[in-house]
Amino acid sequence: MVVQGKGSIEALQVGVFSQNDLVQLQEVIEACDVGLCLINTERRVVAWNRHLADITGMMDQEAITRPLDELIPQLAGPRFSKMVLTAVKAPQSDGSLQTYFSLSSSRHLFNIDEERFIRVSVKPLMMHPGYCLVQISEIDTMLAQQEQLTASSVAEQRTRAMLSSVEDAVILIDANGRVEFANLAAEGMTGYHNRQMVGRRLTEVYRLFDESSSDKNPLGLEQIIDSERKQLLLKHREGLSLPVQQTITSLKDEAGNLESMVLVFKDTSQSRKLAAQLSWQSSHDPVTRLYNRSEFDRQFTTLLEQPVVKGSGHCLLYLDIDRFKIVNDNCGHAAGDELLRQLASLIKRSIRNSDLLARMGGDEFGILLTQCSVAAAERIADSIRRSIQGFRFVYGDKSFSQSVSIGMVAIDDQSKDLQQILSFADSACFSAKEEG
Repeated sequence: MVVQGKGSIEALQVGVFSQNDLVQLQEVIEACDVGLCLINTERRVVAWNRHLADITGMMDQEAITRPLDELIPQLAGPRFSKMVLTAVKAPQSDGSLQTYFSLSSSRHLFNIDEERFIRVSVKPLMMHPGYCLVQISEIDTMLAQQEQLTASSVAEQRTRAMLSSVEDAVILIDANGRVEFANLAAEGMTGYHNRQMVGRRLTEVYRLFDESSSDKNPLGLEQIIDSERKQLLLKHREGLSLPVQQTITSLKDEAGNLESMVLVFKDTSQSRKLAAQLSWQSSHDPVTRLYNRSEFDRQFTTLLEQPVVKGSGHCLLYLDIDRFKIVNDNCGHAAGDELLRQLASLIKRSIRNSDLLARMGGDEFGILLTQCSVAAAERIADSIRRSIQGFRFVYGDKSFSQSVSIGMVAIDDQSKDLQQILSFADSACFSAKEEG
């Protein structure tokens, strides 16, 4: 039987239910042997049956028009609110009696006290949007615990199945730092199978090193947790080291206590290789594999910002290959590129390891001689000139002699303007070319 309080009939009838609808609904509720009530979108009670009165100890006169989560405080909170919201948004039906109730519903357990649990289901009243039927039944503690364990097991299996399918390596860790689960990617990167990791301390199977540190010992658990931005190397069980990037997410309970952690990591070998390749391309000439003009200017500027030791200085040599155009015009650009490569190799033999050699563009080269006197720079320039003059470039059935014009500028503590220094060197090189 549906027990109706004052005003409940009017609330049901005004613009919402027809008399026939109401009779059918009453018959359904009366036939139920569990606690059942009808609520609106504000979760306020519209109808309340006798079984709910038995469960809650509250008669209909006390319940009607009051919020259900006020009558049963355990329902207060986002979980029950979400159940009601989901039911309210359910699609409409065709109007038959069988479709008053959704075949699927949201069902949860709520703990009333240490000895009592209630099972709560919220079902949309399909023909009347904005109204829900809430079914409440009391179950014993053992059955409730079994349902909770089953739900937990299903959720855990679903989570692990999902983690096993992701490409990144994932390890679940408990609050004590022991492994609870590792997916296939984590197995591949560590060399340990999931069953070999579960129950062991993370640091036993996840041997992580800080690449930027002089300390060669593996990181401890606290260091691993605090290592998201470091350059990290993971040592595989077989000894291979892989660069990795990782993130760790802490999962806490409602009281803020740590329950577990999720470690996600991935191999960054390819991304590091790509980054190194892009860095090299941005600073080197692809033909000669020497530094390019941009990198030469950058390193030169850095040198100019440093104080020059008294009695010591630097020198800049600016080289222009005299007969490069002849080779290009007669044999093509491929021959010209090969000539530049051979000349670059030839020039390297005459300079020191500490000197900076770059292709400045076209057939021009720049050499920054650090901590070098003018006399020493002149000797190096003469050595380069003689080696190129004695070199013959052979391409196919053709042979070409070569020569070079070299301009030199001394750099002291008064030299601060890069472009001015380069301009002086270029002018000196032009003068050398004019003089032959």
